[in-house]
Amino acid sequence: MKKRLILALVIVFISISCFAQVGVDLRKYKFGELPTTTAEEDEQYNGNPLVVLTSRYVLDYYINGEEVELWELNHQAYKILKESEIEEFKDLTFGRIDPEKIKNVQVRVIQNGEIVKSYTKKDLETIKEEDDSEDDYPICKINLSDIKVGTIIEFFYTRIKPSIIEQDNYYLQSDAPTRNISYTIIMPKHLKPHVQVYNGDFPVIDTVIDSKKTRYTCVTIPFLPGLKDEPLSFQKKHCCRVEFNYAYNLSNGKLRLNTTKDFVNNFYDRTQLTDKKIIKIVKKALIKNIKFEKNASLEDKIRAIENNLKDNIMGIGAIQSIRIYNYVFDHFDIKYDLVLTCNKNEKEFDQKYNGSNFYDEVMYYFPEIKKYMAPMNYSYRLGLIPMNYNGNTGIYLKTVEVGKSKSFTHTFKTIPITPKTVTIDELNLDLVLNVTNGKVSGKMERKMGGYRANNIQVIFKSLEVEDTERLLEEVFSLGYESMNIENEKYENTDIKDVGETPMVGTADISISEWAKINPDGTIDLFVGKMIGKQDKIEQKTPRVLPVERAYTSSYKREIKIAIPEGYTVSGTQGMDIYLYDTEDPTTATAGFKAQIYIKDNFIIVTSTEFYDKLYYAPEDFDNISRVVDLSADFNDIKFTLIKK
Repeated sequence: MKKRLILALVIVFISISCFAQVGVDLRKYKFGELPTTTAEEDEQYNGNPLVVLTSRYVLDYYINGEEVELWELNHQAYKILKESEIEEFKDLTFGRIDPEKIKNVQVRVIQNGEIVKSYTKKDLETIKEEDDSEDDYPICKINLSDIKVGTIIEFFYTRIKPSIIEQDNYYLQSDAPTRNISYTIIMPKHLKPHVQVYNGDFPVIDTVIDSKKTRYTCVTIPFLPGLKDEPLSFQKKHCCRVEFNYAYNLSNGKLRLNTTKDFVNNFYDRTQLTDKKIIKIVKKALIKNIKFEKNASLEDKIRAIENNLKDNIMGIGAIQSIRIYNYVFDHFDIKYDLVLTCNKNEKEFDQKYNGSNFYDEVMYYFPEIKKYMAPMNYSYRLGLIPMNYNGNTGIYLKTVEVGKSKSFTHTFKTIPITPKTVTIDELNLDLVLNVTNGKVSGKMERKMGGYRANNIQVIFKSLEVEDTERLLEEVFSLGYESMNIENEKYENTDIKDVGETPMVGTADISISEWAKINPDGTIDLFVGKMIGKQDKIEQKTPRVLPVERAYTSSYKREIKIAIPEGYTVSGTQGMDIYLYDTEDPTTATAGFKAQIYIKDNFIIVTSTEFYDKLYYAPEDFDNISRVVDLSADFNDIKFTLIKK
């Protein structure tokens, strides 16, 4: 597909003698008038740390000899409104860019309507970080000075992109209010892109200048408010953005260039391993070393293949990895479907978009055992779907054979949501109180499964000492830095346990934060803290974004505290606390329940909490927030011990 597109571009470009464009030529691009704000606008932007006064992005294509060049313009202007932003802009960073491809950089620092400092390409610094490979581009930046509240920083850079872009997306909105937004693609009039706006009802203007044989496709937006990140939400997913791809070569009868059908037809051949040298290596270095236990099940075989390949070919690139996985699975006659999807935290899969823009991530689905495997995600193993794809839509590619010819057929399906019974977090405490110093100590057992433990289980055997210290805090501290942890032990910490068997940790603990000796001799016992620190959903303004959880989960805590000899517990001797997101507990998708009672001279605390739904619309925010906040309020519960 790429070769065909580039060939079409070259043929069309050769026929164009002049590339002067109406309004913009990136090879001669300059600043316009100084950006300013009125008093009314300053009042409108008040409360924001900064405002974007100009946001302009252009892709333009030029002929250079026999090559097609893709030029990019990024033009931004920011006004600093709060002290907190000054440090961020002292280093104006353009990201990782090939400095050899940068054609122009212009920066001007504006105060009170006057330019106080200017910078150009000669001021550009490049930085290589220690862990960068030879192929990584350096970070390009310019050090600015004279930045203060009220300063306007305007910059643009033009560069030649390293390759022709067939498809891409661009976010037009951020967490800052933005005005004067434009996104433009300029190309020969024979080629027409498909540009789709998401999270905003703004027109796509397509204009052809016949005298220049040029097509302008543009989205222009006067103003977008800042979209603030809210708890339990994927902010970026809801920012206004555009998706585009090359859609038509109009010189060939409106021939569609990039379609889902074409992608599927071509993708089978693209994912087949045909290089004889690589096949030889795969057979000798991989397949030969994959060993199956006697009478191994299909699931056991897939796990053995996955573990071997993830230990040996991670990092070689998605397409080449797929080719190797396909070859190995075919060698062992393992049937599979390929599943392509996108990161649901950044955008929702759109199956109506006629193109491959949303086919960013890959999984395998094994219909005989009904389980998924993610080849490019090392911390996951067969059966545990990466949380970024969990519950998203995907395109499923099934191999079909007609005679000696093989290809893919496709369907769109919803990827399953991992049940809350997989991602568990269970806590058991058996505690005693030292009435002399107020220290609570005892035994802790914590069981964690699914997304709560996969990152630990997959690397546990390779942990260094400093990693083990962090693991102690994650498993046993419950969010309290003062927790003393000793004699820790772990079970079910193997790769084979990922998504299958919960990890279990046991330890001896002691902490002073859970009790307080008062001057009158009474002792406050903070039983609510013993379930671990819980956070509220702070929401001071009306909810804008929906609540979106990465995964479903469940929690269970059982705590047993011995009542010291000679003491009694004052206040409520037993209580039930419960709240659900629906009036009927049998239909609830989220809930918190706790019981506290006295039994056999012990204070017993039990609580359960679950979240069985990924999405809540903004208008349903109160239903889920009350459950989350109640679990946080439980931290405040305490009892007082009084001498008899």
